[in-house]
Amino acid sequence: MRTEVIQVELLNPWWEDLLPFVAIAISVGTLVWTMWDKYRDKARLKVVATPFTVLGPCNTWYLGVDVTNVGHSGSTVVTSVAIELPTKQYLHQPDSPAPTVTLPKKLEPGDSFTYAFSLDAMARELVARNINPSKIRPFANSGHGKARGKVSAAALKMLLREMETMRERAAAEATEEATK
Repeated sequence: MRTEVIQVELLNPWWEDLLPFVAIAISVGTLVWTMWDKYRDKARLKVVATPFTVLGPCNTWYLGVDVTNVGHSGSTVVTSVAIELPTKQYLHQPDSPAPTVTLPKKLEPGDSFTYAFSLDAMARELVARNINPSKIRPFANSGHGKARGKVSAAALKMLLREMETMRERAAAEATEEATK
């Protein structure tokens, strides 16, 4: 009697081939969730520059830098608000003329404040430095870093109009002085 050797190959179940891919997907999902959860809960500042006026005897226009904590949780302390020029220089004023805001200021989630800059003084500085107002950016420094924002279209129009008026006045004064 002759005995034959029979080879038997054991096949793995189909789910064992899929298991490494499932483990990788779970690991990547956990990493994404951890990163999202970590950065979701911190304070984030939104910064926008808009024009406003305080009605009264002088009707002065201001460039208001609105700083809002849009984070879901976590408060932050804003230490300074300024305007960044394209030359990496900053226009800063120690106190907000209207409405009064005292820095440093603590912002809870959802809180905001407006720090005012004189529109006339801002336009004067931009004319003196020959800077296009579309190149400036408001920013706020806080315990969570620097938050840069944008200047609204209305603020750009107001700044351009004020700068043009100043240039016209300077040209008129120059021609008047030249005729003397």
